[in-house]
Amino acid sequence: MQQALKRLRHPRIATLICIFTLLCLPLILFWSVTLGPHTLLPVDILFQFAPLQAHAATYGVTHPQNDLLADLILQNYQWKQFLVSSLQQGELPLWNPQLFAGVPFLAAGQHSALYPPSILYYVLPLHKAYGWYTVLNLWLAGAFMFLFMRTLGAGRIAALFSGIGYQLSGFLVVSVVHQMVIGAAAWLPLILTMVELIIQQHPALNRRPASLPWVFIGALAIGMQILAGHIEITIYTMLVTILFSVWRLATVVGFRYLRADGPFILKALGWLLIMGVGGVLVAGVQLVPLIELVTQSYRGTRSDFAQVLSYGLRWREVLRWLNPDFFGNPAHHTYFSLFTFSLQPVASAQGHTAFDPNHYKNYVEGGAYVGIATLVFAGLAIFAKARRILNNDETPVDFFVVLGIASILFVFGTPAYALLYYGLPGINQLHSPFRWLFPLTLCLAALAGIGFEWLWLQLREDRGKFHRAKVERPMRVLARGLLASGGLLTVGVIGLRLAWPLVGARLNTSISNSVIMGNAFGNAQTFFSYEAKNALHLAFMLLTLGVILQLALRSTLNPSRLTPIARRWNILVVGLLALDLVWVWSGFNPSVDAALLDRKSAVISFLQNQPNREQWRITAYTPSAQKASDRLLNANMGWSYGLQDIRGYDSIIPKPYVDYM
Repeated sequence: MQQALKRLRHPRIATLICIFTLLCLPLILFWSVTLGPHTLLPVDILFQFAPLQAHAATYGVTHPQNDLLADLILQNYQWKQFLVSSLQQGELPLWNPQLFAGVPFLAAGQHSALYPPSILYYVLPLHKAYGWYTVLNLWLAGAFMFLFMRTLGAGRIAALFSGIGYQLSGFLVVSVVHQMVIGAAAWLPLILTMVELIIQQHPALNRRPASLPWVFIGALAIGMQILAGHIEITIYTMLVTILFSVWRLATVVGFRYLRADGPFILKALGWLLIMGVGGVLVAGVQLVPLIELVTQSYRGTRSDFAQVLSYGLRWREVLRWLNPDFFGNPAHHTYFSLFTFSLQPVASAQGHTAFDPNHYKNYVEGGAYVGIATLVFAGLAIFAKARRILNNDETPVDFFVVLGIASILFVFGTPAYALLYYGLPGINQLHSPFRWLFPLTLCLAALAGIGFEWLWLQLREDRGKFHRAKVERPMRVLARGLLASGGLLTVGVIGLRLAWPLVGARLNTSISNSVIMGNAFGNAQTFFSYEAKNALHLAFMLLTLGVILQLALRSTLNPSRLTPIARRWNILVVGLLALDLVWVWSGFNPSVDAALLDRKSAVISFLQNQPNREQWRITAYTPSAQKASDRLLNANMGWSYGLQDIRGYDSIIPKPYVDYM
């Protein structure tokens, strides 16, 4: 047994275990749509619309698991189906004749046709490929974040902690509906890793200072990121990479040595420029036609600055950073009532069958949760830097703090967004300041890993009393604060339930008088039962993390009194973060019977059997577009059946066609 444990501690084996863990966690979260019988495609959403709506009961569809994720079936699935069909016929899908009056297809890029991991769509059945593509890209995101943190000097466990926080972050997991987003976002940590290695001139295989190998890998990473197919994420990636490069050159070399180290700076800048140009050349086959298509898009004239700011998050959304379901979850159709002690169906004042996801910000657009442990350890990194007790002064804490603050200002639609809107060409076509959650997520995950590593080093048994004394008091305050906060939340929930006869009527009046809360929850009992679950989840995480930190302190101050498990507090923290993120995201993304993909109505069959289908197009007129049930053959649905439509549902639509219509 002792020898087996020694082998597991071997550096290479330990690294492989970490990488394997980062693969297992997404696989656990998406097991039913990979190893299981279901599909990630939300096919059940199609049965909200006529003509399939009339057959919903026949096929056992009651309500969609998550009707917020319609883009996955109305857009992405249509793209992939058209792409695979064209390739099977030996055609390169340059042009899509099915929507509008015909529109460029391959140039648009969001289908990820040229992105190498998209090979999964070509070799697997489409209904299974989506699950495996998701797991692969989340694994890449975690593995690249692990590598980035190792490059910055973090230990394996700290790097694993960052990798989990990044790969299972709210931004990535709720963005699964946009497959091109998770594909593009996965590569940023690897690109930053290559920047760091180039600037540090890290030795390669021959153990001599080198740059060329890292330039080559970095160019491939940039190319892969662009080919993934989301130009907005590419722009954010470019901005973050440029800022990180400048910051690291300034801090690693130092501006005060600019004259002496001028040749080195110029050389490093040259290598970085070659890496960037090389990446653009790798993806040029997709990037050049995309740029031409974007210049003809109608998006640039659609919104002014004030309207774009209105798309940002509201400050109350910060509560979702403590629990993502504080304002409801569109995948929740039942809740556990603390009054009947049983599962109850959701029945809001407006008759919703799920908690309304739009009474504040769209759940996907506001997905920012990275786990309580991630927030706590990110705070520790900032604390250590502010107190000047960080172990490695070259660790770029300042960069992540500054970028994080800037991202927050952009996310919440503050006037600071004008720096981007007016300062950078083309940004006016991006109407989603909330997507700065992407760089913010990277910053939080990186800071958490740095804070984790700092605490681990401070509490090691060989550090001595002097080193531990610098952190003992603040860590005790933190641990007790976490325990007190978790305890107060628990007592508060129990106390409110016991005092319900006194407070219930007043709370019910408040809910009824609030249009937003009344529409979402219906009554006070529903509201309390639902929010009690969220509060208790937060309390559990706070209490557990507080206990673990208490064990960490005792394991170093009184090592003879604790068990070996308590001494491995770092493993317990990693496990707690994994549990937290898998717990909150379970059930959000679809897991649907794939057989529904083959269902169609007699109306569709009738239209398919009409002669000369390539000579006519269909459209639909909807009396009221306020409710999903009023929609008739939603745009893009006819595409699956080979029916050409003058309408379309896409993010890049040529302006001349919009003007014409």
